[in-house]
Amino acid sequence: MDYEYYYKKDNFFVERVLEDDADVETTEGILHYKKGYHLIVDIEGHLYACSSDYFEKNYDEYKIGDMLVCKPKYKVIRAKKLEEYTEIEGENGILRGEKGDYLISYNSRSHAICKENVFEETYNILEYSENFKKSIDF
Repeated sequence: MDYEYYYKKDNFFVERVLEDDADVETTEGILHYKKGYHLIVDIEGHLYACSSDYFEKNYDEYKIGDMLVCKPKYKVIRAKKLEEYTEIEGENGILRGEKGDYLISYNSRSHAICKENVFEETYNILEYSENFKKSIDF
């Protein structure tokens, strides 16, 4: 199955930075994250984590009152809907996806699994030409 291209909808998320190493229960399972990783809670209450480098490249940060929030920068991703249960090696452990979940490929070495309902609430499919696809394929 080929990847399709998607972009994130315009949502705001609550964010905090880990003060110590921690095992965190995310939508991808329990994964280990190091001090300094950003924890992001989306509008549906799903928890994600990412490195500071990844966060700075992909999110804009805002302070609203005492709350720290972030908004995704416009970014095109590649993803495909899983046709069966899948396990794939991730940067912080084994990622497990059920049939219907989405495998997101940020680049040739970085992947994530996203639950079907979360993915479909978070991303829009990008309509594109073949020339556009060739220019961003990795």
